[in-house]
Amino acid sequence: MLERIKNFKSDNFFFGLLIGIFTPFLAFFMYWLFKYYYISFPSRFIWFLKLGGMWDGIVKLSTLTNLLPFYIFINKNKNKAAAGIMTATVMYVLYIVYLMYFDNSEY
Repeated sequence: MLERIKNFKSDNFFFGLLIGIFTPFLAFFMYWLFKYYYISFPSRFIWFLKLGGMWDGIVKLSTLTNLLPFYIFINKNKNKAAAGIMTATVMYVLYIVYLMYFDNSEY
């Protein structure tokens, strides 16, 4: 088991995709933890954000956190992992476009 961890190649598209999907969730959780910890997470908190019209803005800010691992992987010449992070970011951008232009649901 320890040998598999030592031989892990971090220049992997799916590893970058996993980091690109996980990083905005972590940023979203940290936002809740430091600012709105008194609201139950995640259902009430998401409802609160949607009610205040802040949901798409918070998703945008959370997606920006993908810049940090992207630049780290680019500077270490791990281009496959950086491509995975970019793919996850594009998926988030498509979700943001959906929220901004097509989501007319009542809260």
